[in-house]
Amino acid sequence: MKTEIFVMTHRAFDYPKILGYYPMQVGAALHEDLGYLRDDVGDHISDLNPYYAELTGIYWLWKNYHAADIIGICHYRRYFINNDHYIMKPGEFEELLKDHDIIASFVENEQSREELQRASIFRKDIDTVFETMHSLYPEDYQASRQLLSEEKGTYGNLMVMRKELFDEYCAWLFDILAEAGENIDLSVYDDFHRKFFGIVSEGMPGLYARSRGLRIYDCKTALASEKAETTELKEKLRQLVREGAFAEGIGLYHDTLAKRPDLTFADADVLGELPKMLSVLERLQREKEAGAEELYARSRELGELLAIVEDEAK
Repeated sequence: MKTEIFVMTHRAFDYPKILGYYPMQVGAALHEDLGYLRDDVGDHISDLNPYYAELTGIYWLWKNYHAADIIGICHYRRYFINNDHYIMKPGEFEELLKDHDIIASFVENEQSREELQRASIFRKDIDTVFETMHSLYPEDYQASRQLLSEEKGTYGNLMVMRKELFDEYCAWLFDILAEAGENIDLSVYDDFHRKFFGIVSEGMPGLYARSRGLRIYDCKTALASEKAETTELKEKLRQLVREGAFAEGIGLYHDTLAKRPDLTFADADVLGELPKMLSVLERLQREKEAGAEELYARSRELGELLAIVEDEAK
């Protein structure tokens, strides 16, 4: 039994040195080579990565990779973990798949998926996907309607399953997305929301399992780091504070978040620091304009200033 887990990434990272784990560069056709397995060789959709996110890597594995009995998908900072909170090893997946068909991860929402859909910026395009499913796979459409009433669903396109089932799932998924894409205009969205197909597909493993009567194992996951773009924004803000460029920092914050609102999400900004950084920047700018700069006199390091402000609030 050969089990291989592919860690999807769009940038260099410190990947797990666990036998059977392999980093894979998604959107490789659009970016500098990272030295990992690439998704732009052979039959590929690598150039569609801005719209499909990690799905371009999943597509490549479906079409081009046939050396594994069991295949898994993780992210460069999100992994399946066992009960001891260690990253799962291939043998552990093999044991779980003796009694299950798919290993995935579920997330609990405060609202049903239908309520979330109605409030979503994607509402019209999500409707198009489900209408396409109804046309191509009416039996799966019925399962999707049931799932929309629930507050729990798979997320992240994290999955592990036998390769033959993986291939069947991919054929089904990309058939729906390709057909739906003929009637969807993603150019109207910002950089984050343009990844519509990657986002809408996150619930599909659960939907597919439900419709086909497959046994699905809800596996714990853990974050290895915050989102790389979040880390980069924080470092730029720290540098601008050192330079006393508070207004520039405020502008950078708003300009960046206008394009990438996801950078403040809980699983991106793990410590919830970005809004606090903005608050400190705004205070520094107000004091500078008033000719006071009392806070800035205490430190020029944004991390230390955050701690000072938090102490003041106690």
